[in-house]
Amino acid sequence: MDPFREQDPEKRRWRSPQTRQRCAELISQSQTLFAEIIAHEKEGETRMQTHRDQAASRLQGVNAGVHARSAYVDEADGGRRLDLSTE
Repeated sequence: MDPFREQDPEKRRWRSPQTRQRCAELISQSQTLFAEIIAHEKEGETRMQTHRDQAASRLQGVNAGVHARSAYVDEADGGRRLDLSTE
């Protein structure tokens, strides 16, 4: 419909006023649906970003816990080893 996109609907020749009215109604409905789709997409994007940030935060917490446990286990194992070196 690109050739007609910029054309003023009032300046077009229509088969009937009813056809013109029906076309105007369809365009209005299409624009409303498009606006709703965009709003839903933005809402979905916001939700995904929130979930992503929450997951990243949880992963950082798990990672910190793993490092802490690893340091604790390394320290505990160091106390159980037999040192046979001579000084």
